[in-house]
Amino acid sequence: MYLYPQKIKEKTVTIVDRKIGEGNRCFLIAEAGTTCNGEISIAKELIDVSAANGFDAVKFQTIWPEQISDRSITYRYKTLYGWQEENMFEMFKQLTFRPKEWKELAEYAQSKNIIFFSTVDSLEGVEILEACKVPLYKLGSWDVTYKPLIIKIAKKKKPVMLDLGPAYLSDIVRFIELCRQHGTKEVILMHDFHTGDPAEMNMRNICYLKNTFGTPVGFSSPDRNIDLDIIAVAKGAKVIEKRITISRKLKGHHHVLCLEPDEIQAWNERIRFAEAALGSSEIQPSNADLSDSKKYFRSICTTRSVRKGETYSVHNIDGKRPGSGIPTRFIEVFLGRKAKRDLKKDTLLNWDDM
Repeated sequence: MYLYPQKIKEKTVTIVDRKIGEGNRCFLIAEAGTTCNGEISIAKELIDVSAANGFDAVKFQTIWPEQISDRSITYRYKTLYGWQEENMFEMFKQLTFRPKEWKELAEYAQSKNIIFFSTVDSLEGVEILEACKVPLYKLGSWDVTYKPLIIKIAKKKKPVMLDLGPAYLSDIVRFIELCRQHGTKEVILMHDFHTGDPAEMNMRNICYLKNTFGTPVGFSSPDRNIDLDIIAVAKGAKVIEKRITISRKLKGHHHVLCLEPDEIQAWNERIRFAEAALGSSEIQPSNADLSDSKKYFRSICTTRSVRKGETYSVHNIDGKRPGSGIPTRFIEVFLGRKAKRDLKKDTLLNWDDM
C-alpha cells in the first residue's frame, strides 16, 4: 500500500477528446440515471437537453435489481407531491433497460456529439456497457468496497470515476490500488455526500483529495443548490455532475432535486463564470485596474503655490490624483530639496522640479 505524500502534481485524464485536470475547462456531466424513469423517450430527451446546454457528457445508471437480497426493502424519497415510498426491487426494475436499448442510447448520444457513460453496480452491467463502447466507468459511493466489481472494471483499462460518499481515506487508497493493480491508472475522485447538514459537507475535501492523490477531483452535486457547485469550482473541482430532469412534476425519485431545461443554461453560465474568475494564482492586476491607476493613484503634487528656491516640505507637497505623475513613494526624495521654478497650487511635480 502506498503512503501518499502531500501536494502531488495533478495528473490529466482524457475522456474521448476532452482533457480533465489542471489547465482544462471543468468537465460538466448531466446526471440522468434515475430521472429518465426507465423510458427510452425520456432518456433521449434528456440527452438532447444535455447536448443543447453545454454539458460534456450525459450519465445514466445501469442498475441490476437482482443485487437486492431482501425483496421487502423500501425506499423513501421526496417529490413535489410530498414523501413517497416504494419497494426498492420494483423501483429498480422500472429503471432498467435491455442491452439493445442501452446500445441505442449510446449511439443516440454519439449522434448528438455528447459523451455517454453510466454508473454501474453489477458485474453483468459492465459487459452491457462494454458492448456500448463507453469511454469510462463510474462507481457509485455504495460500491467503493465492492472488490469484484472494482477489479472487473479496472481490467477494462478505462478511466474510472468514483463517488466517495461513505468512504474513509483507507477505502480510497484501497480502491486506487486495486485499479492500478488490475490495469486502470486513470482515476477521478468525486466528492460526494448524503447529508443536509452544511457542517458535514466538507467541501475542503476537494483540495485535500487533489493534493494527496494527484488525481483530478470532481463534485457530485446533490440537488439544485448552485452555491455548492460554485464552492466546488473555487476549491479546484475539475468535474461537476448535476442532476437534470425534463420536469420536477414527473413521478419518481430525484426529480425534485433536479434542474429543469429552462434552468440549465443559467447554471452552466454561472459555472463557467466562476471558473474563468479563478484566473491565475499570480499577482497580476487587470488591464482595467492598470488603466484606472493612471487616473486614481496619487502623484507628488503641490498643496499650495511654491516659489523658486523654496524648500519642499510636508507643508507644500503631498499626494494628489491623478496617478500620471511621480508616485508618492518617492516623496521623501523631494522633502528638503529646493524648487527649481515657481509652481502653482495643484501642480504635479516632475524630476526636473528639484
